[in-house]
Amino acid sequence: AAMVPALLAVQRTGAAYLPIDPDYPPERIRLALADATPVLVVAGEPGVIPETDVLTLVLDERAYAEQPLAADELAPSAPAYVIHTSGSTGRPKGVVVPHTGLTALARGLVDALALDADSRVLQLGSPAFDISVSEMCMAFGSGGTLVVPPLGPLAGQDLADVLTGRRISSALLPPSVLATVPAGEYPELRSLAVGAEACPPELVARWAVAGR
Repeated sequence: AAMVPALLAVQRTGAAYLPIDPDYPPERIRLALADATPVLVVAGEPGVIPETDVLTLVLDERAYAEQPLAADELAPSAPAYVIHTSGSTGRPKGVVVPHTGLTALARGLVDALALDADSRVLQLGSPAFDISVSEMCMAFGSGGTLVVPPLGPLAGQDLADVLTGRRISSALLPPSVLATVPAGEYPELRSLAVGAEACPPELVARWAVAGR
C-alpha cells in the first residue's frame, strides 16, 4: 500500500518513477536499475532490492513527510514514469512514458467503465506492469477509492473473497485469472474489463450482464 503514495509523491516533485516488482528475478531487477540509473531507490525494507550503487531510502509507515510537497510546473512532454518491456523478444527495453496521454487515459477509462466517486477499484497489476497505471487512473481519475489487496498471488477463491469483502466495484483482470473465480454473487461489482490475452467467448458469456 505504501507504494501508491510514494509514486504520487515522486510525480508531485516533478520527477519520474521506475516501478520495481520485488518478486521479479534479481537479474531482471539489476538490469532495470542499471538501464534507468535512478538517483534514489525507495524500498519497503532492507534486502528487497539487490544491492546497487544508488542511494537507498528505507520507508515505513512512520516515515512520511509531515509537510506537503510543493507542485512544480511540468510540461506535458515531461517523463512521468519508466516501464520495461517483458523482454520476450530479447533484452527488456525501458520505455519512457510522458504525462501526455495520462489525462486522456484516465478520462477514457472513467467514461468506458462508468466510474464515479463511489467506485472501488482493485489494484491487482504488478507495479512493474503498466496495467497498474490504468488502475490508478481509474481510481484517482474518478475520485474513487484504490483498493490494495494483501500481498501474494490473487486468484480463485482468494480473489472472490477480496471482490466481496473489499466491496470491489471495478477491476481489470487477465482472462486466465478471471476464469479461476468461482461463480457466485458479487453485488458490488459494476464493471469488469479483461485484457493482456485472448478472452474465450464462454468467459464473456458467463460474466456479461444482459443489455450491457
